[in-house]
Amino acid sequence: MDFERPKSGGEPMLPGGFRAAVARELAANGLTPTAWHAAGVECVTADGGTRYVGLGNLYRRAKAAPREDWAEMVRHFLGVLVASTAADDLVPESLEAVRDRLRVRVGTPFDLAESAKPWQRPLPGTPLAINLVIDSDEYMTYVTQGMMDASPDAEDDWLEVGLANLREATPADWLETFHAESGMLGGHAGDSYDAARALVLEDLGDDSPAGWLVAVPARDWLFALPVTAASLPGVPLLKVLAEKSFAEDAYPISDEVFWVRGGVWERLPITLTDERADVTPSDAFLAALQDLGGADPDGGE
Repeated sequence: MDFERPKSGGEPMLPGGFRAAVARELAANGLTPTAWHAAGVECVTADGGTRYVGLGNLYRRAKAAPREDWAEMVRHFLGVLVASTAADDLVPESLEAVRDRLRVRVGTPFDLAESAKPWQRPLPGTPLAINLVIDSDEYMTYVTQGMMDASPDAEDDWLEVGLANLREATPADWLETFHAESGMLGGHAGDSYDAARALVLEDLGDDSPAGWLVAVPARDWLFALPVTAASLPGVPLLKVLAEKSFAEDAYPISDEVFWVRGGVWERLPITLTDERADVTPSDAFLAALQDLGGADPDGGE
């Protein structure tokens, strides 16, 4: 299943050297490029079919790697893609059959034809969505709406299974100090579920009565600050990290900062300038700070 589609507009093409590396590996997998786009390539398959291969996330990783590593990176990427495409044809008999492999993911909502649409649920307070996936060693397959409809169990029950499995699969040392002075924590296990762990952060992290400020800039990154009076000076850094990772890392999600407390998410608007960070907190957030006896995010008492 290819969920990344060509973008229109005057976006720059992928560099020639990168396209050449991709073309060689496509040919080795029986795919012939027919049209290059800003973030991918249209191909003809050996049996005469057509498909689009999204390359935007692969190129973000390649830019950060030595050029001599590109061929192996592309080879691995396409090998996983071919394997996962084959797996798409092996729809499980039921969600029960893959219960132990279900995981939650968080990302931007899909806008696809109903027949191909993964199951998704809006994450209230954000522009994001929650998905369920079937995890495998080399790839993952989205749980579709059709799979969910075929189950006798409620969607909420399966969501809880995915969350429980994610908690259990989280390494003990997953959340580490990223910036000691501000108390900033970072989650970067690199197993494709770091951003998703924001959904269970309150279970995995230390108790924080006023909640957490979190950024989920890309699939393999989570940044988090416990909400305390001492941690508020770190809010601008959290926004900087969110914007930088969102712009540079593969599988980008959001450059926003969110306040999470009791499972409820709320966007914390922050505008960065050369001189300062302008924060526009909600009344609820200010009340939480007052309960702690802390200063407001704009620097007042």
